Amino acid sequence: MPIADARYDVLFSDGGMAAGHSARNRLLVDMLEERMPDDWGDPGPLVSARLKAWRAPYVRSVEYAPARGRMRLWVNGSPRITRASRQYLRWSIQEEDPPAHDDPAWVLPP
Repeated sequence: MPIADARYDVLFSDGGMAAGHSARNRLLVDMLEERMPDDWGDPGPLVSARLKAWRAPYVRSVEYAPARGRMRLWVNGSPRITRASRQYLRWSIQEEDPPAHDDPAWVLPP
């Protein structure tokens, strides 16, 4: 399945029942998502996802793991209630193998 890059601006709870809105409760999360292409070739329905990177000034650790039967963001070791806004979603450009080298005969081993 094709891989897509996605970036989310996330607000998370500090252990309460609602996602707060302060500088301490914000994350920027980059995900690698397997998606089916839609009719126009754009990223369509989500198949699976994994955490690629995250940025937040007041957070020590972030994981994307199961909690109570579904995937959730774990912030500082506990699952959190989150509200996310996607900044972008685009197909990932996979790095290709480097081109084969055409070394002269004296460089190759006998």
